[in-house]
Amino acid sequence: MSPLPSAQVLLLEKDGTNRMLFAEYLEQCGYSVFQLSDEREVFESLESCRPDVLVLNLKMPAIDGFTIIEQVRAHVLWRSLPILVVTGYTLTKYQRRAYQLGANAYLTKPMAPDALSAAIAQLVTQSSSRLANDLSNSLADSFAKNRYAPAESLIA
Repeated sequence: MSPLPSAQVLLLEKDGTNRMLFAEYLEQCGYSVFQLSDEREVFESLESCRPDVLVLNLKMPAIDGFTIIEQVRAHVLWRSLPILVVTGYTLTKYQRRAYQLGANAYLTKPMAPDALSAAIAQLVTQSSSRLANDLSNSLADSFAKNRYAPAESLIA
């Protein structure tokens, strides 16, 4: 699955080597990658780069990834942002918790690079489809309301 031409990825990874390798690979795949090592800057970075997907590690020094997922889901602007967890936590309990908090996908390290790009492509495509459906439904609802509205409400 190839990326959307303008797909922006916010990559939050504490390990510099992993961050660099992930970013290089994703850029080769056609993604625009904004790298972040300090989880305390997540919301500032969300505002500045407006990503199509957030890729994050669960094990971070100051704020763990679970808390970040919760905070992103609680924020009105970012609650529908696709979140991909990429972590060394292999136990099912971590995966279950990440999904319960709102992660959309979960990969464990080490992984094949194409698994990372495929997961991101799927999340971006699903998100785009969901937005298109929401817009279509909203337009249809608006049309139906205006079509059957009393004439005086259309004139006003």
